[in-house]
Amino acid sequence: MDRIRILVGARPGLLRDIVVGAVLAQSDMELIGVHSEALPLQRAAVPPDVLLVCAHDPDDATAADKVFARWPRCRVLIVARSGEQIVQYELRPHKQALRELSLEELITAIRCRRDP
Repeated sequence: MDRIRILVGARPGLLRDIVVGAVLAQSDMELIGVHSEALPLQRAAVPPDVLLVCAHDPDDATAADKVFARWPRCRVLIVARSGEQIVQYELRPHKQALRELSLEELITAIRCRRDP
């Protein structure tokens, strides 16, 4: 089974550390990068399956649109800076609110890959 490639964009330090720790603890996930840019589009050597980014307004699809222009098969999980909400974007214009955020829900959202 292929591991899920995760790329993490800029997020507040504690939230970043918690998310990175949760991803690293999963045997079916591979952390391919953690970057200081909000959208580390130029940094990944291989396309991620999932890009995790942080935003004040996770309902703003601007970041997801930029990601899809480069990696159309990538899923984008945008976590509210408060850490209380997560929104998942897939190929345009699909968006799905995933309720309040817990680490378990974040890991489950990462694993829910679309079938090719």
